[in-house]
Amino acid sequence: MVDYQILTVRAVHEKLNRLLTEQERSELRMRDAFTAFANLNPVQYNPYTQPLWAAAVSQFDRAMAPAEVRIAGKLRAQIRGLEGNSQQLLREFERYRELIRRPSLAKELMTERCVFYLLIFLIFVCVLF
Repeated sequence: MVDYQILTVRAVHEKLNRLLTEQERSELRMRDAFTAFANLNPVQYNPYTQPLWAAAVSQFDRAMAPAEVRIAGKLRAQIRGLEGNSQQLLREFERYRELIRRPSLAKELMTERCVFYLLIFLIFVCVLF
């Protein structure tokens, strides 16, 4: 469980950093994103440290919320620019899957996700027939 959370937290941070400019990263204090984990050792994770870990993940999520709002429009523009190219669209959704699964971005990108799911369905139907 903790291994998955560590990978997800790191992937989310990396992908957000990739989509933000240097000025935006500075403005949103992306360097401070991991301060919540400063006193935690994932190797020592156990039922007694679970509440501390959950609180750190929650604090990370709150710290990333402004960055997620900022990149929602950028992701939307990237995805909409690829709607004619199903292969590239599939790659973009795969590349940013950790971000697109985040509740705030999933809500913001609902239309794009529906188009993507429809595309997957049509590809599946075409393969069957």
